[in-house]
Amino acid sequence: MYYERKLRDKRKTIWLLGLGLLFMMITLMHTDKIMAATSSGYAANGVQKNVTEYLPTGQNGENTTVGRYALNYTGNINVYSSPSPGNDDVTYRSQTLQGWSNSSMGTLYGDNNTTKVVKAYLIWETRKRYNKDDNNANHVTFIMHDARTYWNIYPDRVYVDDRSSQYVSGWEQPRPRVYCNVADVTNIVQTYGYGDYYVANMPVCSASDLWEQDTGGGGTPTGWQLIVVEENEDYPVRAVTLKAGSVYRFGNADWEGNTYGSTDAERATVTMGTELFNGLKTKEYGDVTGQVLFGSINASTSGNGMGVNLYTQQQIGAAKSLRSAGDTPREGGFYRGSDYFAQGHDLCSVLYEVSGLEQGASVFGVDITRVSWNTQLYIGAAVDIAFPEFESQQTTSISDGKVIVKGTIENTSVQDNTGIYDGVLTVTLDPNLTPDLSNYSIAVNGNAVSGVAVRQGTVTDADGTVHNTVTFSRGGISSCFGGDKIEYTIYCQISGSGMSRFDNRDQLDGFLRSAGVDTGHWIDKACTASSWCNALFRVELIAGNGIQSVSGAGDYTPGVSVAINAVVKNGYHWTGWTGTYETDTKQYTFVMPAQNVSMTANAQINHSTLKVDPNGGSWQGSATVQSFTEHYGTAKSIPDPVRTGYTFSGWVKSEPFNGSLNNAVYTFGAADGAVDVLTASWTANSYTLHFDPNDGKEQTPIDDMTITYDQDVTLPDATGLYIRYTLDGEDITQQVLDGTIVLDDTGAVVMMMDADTGLMMTPAGGVVNEDGSITNPDGSITNPDGSVADPEETEPDVSGESTEALEEEATEADASGKAVEEPKEETTEPDASGESMEVPEASGVEEDIDVQVAESEESETPEELEDPTADPVPDKKAYASVFMGWALEDGRESFIPQWTAGTSIAVADLTNAAGVTDQNGATITLYAVWDDCPWIVAENLYYTLTQAQSGYITDSEILSHATAYDREDGSPIAPGFHDDGTSFSIPDYQASDFTQFQREGSCTENLTVVDSAGSTYYKQITVYVVDTTAVAVKPEGTTRFINEYYYNQPEANGGLAADSIWLTDPEYAAALQTAFTNSRNGTAEEVYEFSHEDILAMKQFIDDNGVGNTESDDALTRFYDRFMAPNKVE
Repeated sequence: MYYERKLRDKRKTIWLLGLGLLFMMITLMHTDKIMAATSSGYAANGVQKNVTEYLPTGQNGENTTVGRYALNYTGNINVYSSPSPGNDDVTYRSQTLQGWSNSSMGTLYGDNNTTKVVKAYLIWETRKRYNKDDNNANHVTFIMHDARTYWNIYPDRVYVDDRSSQYVSGWEQPRPRVYCNVADVTNIVQTYGYGDYYVANMPVCSASDLWEQDTGGGGTPTGWQLIVVEENEDYPVRAVTLKAGSVYRFGNADWEGNTYGSTDAERATVTMGTELFNGLKTKEYGDVTGQVLFGSINASTSGNGMGVNLYTQQQIGAAKSLRSAGDTPREGGFYRGSDYFAQGHDLCSVLYEVSGLEQGASVFGVDITRVSWNTQLYIGAAVDIAFPEFESQQTTSISDGKVIVKGTIENTSVQDNTGIYDGVLTVTLDPNLTPDLSNYSIAVNGNAVSGVAVRQGTVTDADGTVHNTVTFSRGGISSCFGGDKIEYTIYCQISGSGMSRFDNRDQLDGFLRSAGVDTGHWIDKACTASSWCNALFRVELIAGNGIQSVSGAGDYTPGVSVAINAVVKNGYHWTGWTGTYETDTKQYTFVMPAQNVSMTANAQINHSTLKVDPNGGSWQGSATVQSFTEHYGTAKSIPDPVRTGYTFSGWVKSEPFNGSLNNAVYTFGAADGAVDVLTASWTANSYTLHFDPNDGKEQTPIDDMTITYDQDVTLPDATGLYIRYTLDGEDITQQVLDGTIVLDDTGAVVMMMDADTGLMMTPAGGVVNEDGSITNPDGSITNPDGSVADPEETEPDVSGESTEALEEEATEADASGKAVEEPKEETTEPDASGESMEVPEASGVEEDIDVQVAESEESETPEELEDPTADPVPDKKAYASVFMGWALEDGRESFIPQWTAGTSIAVADLTNAAGVTDQNGATITLYAVWDDCPWIVAENLYYTLTQAQSGYITDSEILSHATAYDREDGSPIAPGFHDDGTSFSIPDYQASDFTQFQREGSCTENLTVVDSAGSTYYKQITVYVVDTTAVAVKPEGTTRFINEYYYNQPEANGGLAADSIWLTDPEYAAALQTAFTNSRNGTAEEVYEFSHEDILAMKQFIDDNGVGNTESDDALTRFYDRFMAPNKVE
C-alpha cells in the first residue's frame, strides 16, 4: 500500500508532462463510467422518506472504519430563491463558471503528498422534486480543477423529509420538502486529489415545484457538499462513521406531541450513535479526542443555533458521557471549527474537533440539541482508539569499506496488546548502496528469529531516483506489540563514486491491533526512522600469492595521502602492485581519489629439486634415482621404498638439506635452485625357523633357529630325535610313549590298555595281572616264567545245546607256515529217494543261505565245525615310521619332503617358498615328513566244499575281500604288483591248498602289502571250507537256515548282522528260540523237502534279491511261493 500511495503521489508530475493530451482524452471520454453514478442508468430509482442511513466509510465498504483517518468537507450555497406563483425570485442564483448555470466552487483543503482520500461523497440538497427521468432534476455536473473536465453525477441514494403533523390542521398529509441526493465519487476524488471543485446545473425549485405553493419554512435553499474520509500518517488512529438522509423535526409539542420525547429538550434532540465493532474501544490512556461533522437546513434563525455534542458510552444503554463541540452559527453558513469559509442562509454545516472523551468506551455518537424546524442532512463522527506508540532509531556507519545500516524499533504502547500484525519492515537504502543479503541479521527481543522472509527490491522517488530496498516479513518480525523490540543489521556494498554521504531510512507497516482487536486496517508507516553518514572511500589491499601481509587499507576522504606496504613470505620474491595503480615499488604512496581503490600485492614463488635414491631397492615402482622440481612449500608424499628380504631403516639426507621431511612428507624448501637427496638405508630381515614333528613326537627337541635373509641354512636330521609308530594304520606314538601300549624289540605288541576297563591286555585277550602273570581267555594262567596252569572244567552254556568239543585232529603246518585242517569224514550218505530237509517255523530265511544239514535220525548230535575263535591269534606288530625330510605347511600332507636332512638352502629361497620374505621377524615352520607302514583290513572267509574243490578260491578271490591301505601312496593299494613299487598279494598262496579238500576244514593265508618306500605289512586270515552237501534224513530231521551255533557269533565270524530283526525284535527273537528248541527236541511244526537243485536255486535267488526284503518289498513272498509252498510235506 505504501508503494501504491507513492505511485499515486507521483501522478502530479506525470500530469505536467502530458496535460494537453490528457485534457483532450477526458473531454472526449467525460461520459465514460468511472464510478456507479455517472449516467442516468445508474441513478436511484426512487426516494426514501424521513430516514437517515450509514454511508460506507471504509476501503472495504464497512460502515465504521478504523485508521489514521479524519473527516473533511467542502461545499457552497449555489442558489437561493423565493418561488411564488408567477414570480420566481432568482436573485441569489450563483454562476461561478461562465457558461455553466447554477455553478459554484468549493475547495477541498489538504496536501496531496502526505494525505490521501479514502472515501468521498458528493451530497446536494434541493427543494425540486426528484424524478429519475427528468434531466433537470436528477443530476448535477461535477467539474474538476481545470474547470473543463467534468462528469454528470447521478445520485446513488435519494432521501426526502416529511413535514406532516397529526396535531395541526391541514398538515395531516405528507408534505415532502427537502431532497438529499448522495453519490459516491471516491474514484474521481482519489484521482484528482485536493484542490478546487465545481458543481453546476443544481436543480432550482420553481413555483411549480412547491407543495400547495407553501415552502413550509426555510425558503428554497440549494447547495452541495463534498465530504471525504482522508488518511494521513500523522493523524491519530480513529474510528469513523457517517450518516446521511432527510429527517424533519419540528422540535415542539404543538406540532409533534410526545413522539420524540416528553420534554422540550428531548423533543429538540437528534441522535446518531454507533457501536465500535468486534469489541473495539476508545483508547484507555491519555486524552481521547474526536471529530463531529454536521449539516442541516434550519428554518429557524432565532436563538443561539443548535448545540453539537460528541458522546461516548461504555456499552449500549449505559449513561452517555457528553462533550460539547460547539453551536451551529445562527446565520447559517459553513464552518470548520471557528473558521467560517462559506456564506449561507438556512444552510448550515460545521466540523468540530473535540477532546476529553471517555476512555474505554464501546459506543460513540452525536447529539444535536435545540433542534427546531430543522431538516437533518448528514452527521459524521470520529473518535480515538488505542494505537501503538513506537520508538525507532537507525544508524549508518562505514567499516572495512562496507556501509553498515542498523535499526531498532520498539513498541512503547501504554495500552496492552496494541501494535501491528502481519507487518512488513522495509529498509530503503541510499542509491549508492547495494545490500549484501548473505550478511545481515534480524532479531526480536534479543533473539534471532527464524522463518523470516527477506527480499531485495527497489523503490523510485518522485524525482526518479532508484533505491535498493530490503524487506523483512513473516516469522517473528511480522507482529510487534507492547514491549517488543525489533533489531536489524544490514551490510552494504558501496557502488558508484563521487558521493559525499549515505542516506537511509526504514518504515514498519502492518495491520492494526487495538487493545487486542485485529482491526484489519493496514497502517502505512506505523513508525519510521532515518540516518546518514559521510561517504568515505575505501582502499582495499589484497595479499596476493606469496604475500605475508599488507598494510594501509582503510577508509579515506578524497585528497589525503595514503601509504601502502607489503611483507613478502619466506620462499617468495617481490614482483609489484597491480590494480588501480601499477608499480614495482613495494612501499608506495598515492593521493586518495574520489573513488574506491583496490590493489593487489604480488610475489613469485621459489623452486628447488628433490632426488630420491632407492639404493638397491625400489621406490614408486622404479629402482633408479628419481628427480622432482617443485615450488617452495609444495608437499610431496615420500612413501617407504621396498626391497625384497630387507627392512627399510630410514632415509639418509644430503648435506646441506634445504627442505624438510616429516611423517613421510617432504616439503620443498625456500632456497631457490637448491638440490636435496634422500638415500634409502636397509637392514636384512631375520626369521625364526621352527621344526614341527607333524604327528610324530619329540624324544629330543630340535631348537628353533634364527636365520637371516642374506645367509644359507642347513636343515637338521630328525631321525632318532622325533619318533612315530603306527599299528594297523593308526598313530600309536603317544600310547607307546606313555606306556599304554608295550612293544618288544621287533615291534610286536606285548600288551595294551583296554579303553573300557583300563586293564592291560595281551593281543590274545589275556589280562595282565599286577604280578606279571597273564590270565588267558580260557582261564589258564601264564606265569611270568612262561609256565601255564591247566584251566578248570567249564559248564554247559545256558542254551542247553551240547558244548562237547569236536575231537581235535592233528593239524599240521605246511612249509609256508600255513595251517590246513580237515574235520572227520561224514558216515551218512544221502538217501536215494532225495534230499529231505525239515525247516522250523519262523526260521531265519533272511540270513545266509549256506545251510548245515543234520545227521540222520539214527545219528546223535552232528559233528560241528570247530569254533573259529579258537584259532591262534596272529601277533600284532607296530611299525616305526621312517623320517623322510622336511616340508612347509602346504606340503605336510603330501608325504613327499621338500628338503631332505642335511640340505643347505638359501634363506632367500626358503622365505620365498614360505611367502614371508618381506615379513621381518616371521616364524617359518618346517614339518617332519614320515613314511608310515601300510596296513590291511581283512576278516576270516567262508567257502563251500564245492567252491574249494572247483578251484573257485583263488588269491584274487581272497584279496577281493580285503583292503590294503597306505597313507603316503594313497588308499587303497589294489591287488597285484605296480610300477610305483607298491604291491598287495599272497606270496605263499597255493591253489592246491583248497582243491585237495575232501571234507570241511580250514587254511591260513598271509596277506602282504608293500608301499613305495619298501615298508611291508602282513595280515594272516583263516579261510574256512564248509561241506553243504545234503544228506538223507528222516522226515523229523531238521535243516536249519540259521545255525544256533552261529546265532551268538559276530557277523564277521558267520553270525547275524548286528541290526538283524532276528536279534533286535523281541517277537522275532522269541520265534527263533522256539525254532531252535523244536530243532533240538525233534518237534518241528512244518517239514519241507528240497532237492539239491532247489538248494542251489534258493542260494541264487538270495544272491539276486538280497537277504529278506532288503532289496525288494516282496522278495520273501516270492521266495515262499517259489520254494516253500511247493515243497511242504503235508
